[in-house]
Amino acid sequence: MTVLENLQMGAVAATASDVATELARAFELFPVLAERRTQRGGTLSGGEQADAGDRARPDGAAPSPAPRRTLARPGADDRQADLQVIGAINRERGTTVLLVEQNAYHALRLAHRGYVMAQGAS
Repeated sequence: MTVLENLQMGAVAATASDVATELARAFELFPVLAERRTQRGGTLSGGEQADAGDRARPDGAAPSPAPRRTLARPGADDRQADLQVIGAINRERGTTVLLVEQNAYHALRLAHRGYVMAQGAS
């Protein structure tokens, strides 16, 4: 599937205008996805795949209208920018974000609540 098709997967119950709005927002937040919308998803870098995949979840972020929760894994390519976007999604939409991040310092700066796992145990 292409990047665009992956993003559209979350739009099963959305109206056409909601899909268009949410796709535009996803492309605004993650411009690399807009640039690569016709590229096959499996050919993206690990961080880019995380951006596209997390936004394709029907229970999560764009293009689902008004998501209540999402899973986020910042990409290694531009972690700081990704963390800023994740924080903005939480603030602007009130979306609950389950953030999976190895750098506890950066993750806990964004968090309202944090759970740290060490060697697979919390």
